[in-house]
Amino acid sequence: MTAVAVSAVSSEVAVPSVSSAVAVPAVPAVPAVVDEIGDLTAPSVVDEVADVTAPMRAVRAPLSVSEFAAWGRRLIQILFSQGLIELGEGPSIDEISYQLGGHLQAHGDAAEHSLETADWLVNELGSMRGIARLFATGGDLQLALRRSRSSE
Repeated sequence: MTAVAVSAVSSEVAVPSVSSAVAVPAVPAVPAVVDEIGDLTAPSVVDEVADVTAPMRAVRAPLSVSEFAAWGRRLIQILFSQGLIELGEGPSIDEISYQLGGHLQAHGDAAEHSLETADWLVNELGSMRGIARLFATGGDLQLALRRSRSSE
């Protein structure tokens, strides 16, 4: 870049002479570049392109309250068969399943994928009426949640 000098006294601008030669770097010839890359004019075979608007996985239809209660019942049965839960006196298994179904509706999907949410759900499950003792951890609950989902 050439500097342009500005006079502080007058409003004239000094213009550099145009006759000065500017050095242009040498650029390799285009055919040499094409030879290094390959023949750019040859047709290439393109695999079939997947439709980017297609869904990646099927979206589940929303479950009803009775389906969440059934999921809660299956979850309790799995935990009971593994010795991770002891039921006590109080509400029936149907009432416990219904209450657990409400928790599963709100947090079931998140608990399957997040250990923190699964730990929270274990605490909620352990404090429900009708459950005497709960020995399950968040990881145990995650496995039981996945196994207790209905086969779709």
